[in-house]
Amino acid sequence: MERMRVDPIVAARKCGGTVMADARNTCLGCSFHRDCRDWLERGSDLASLAEFCPNAGFFRECRLNL
Repeated sequence: MERMRVDPIVAARKCGGTVMADARNTCLGCSFHRDCRDWLERGSDLASLAEFCPNAGFFRECRLNL
């Protein structure tokens, strides 16, 4: 989440934290974990994350406005 510049406070406050908990559970059981690891290592942009990540929308909604 840090690499994607997700604001942890925004993420934690969504629906009382339930959305973040759901996102975490999705990540833990995700069949795309290798794609995610490779994506993070390449430092790719957020647009390409949506190609495989079921949590891409959540991460996008919680981005820091820098």
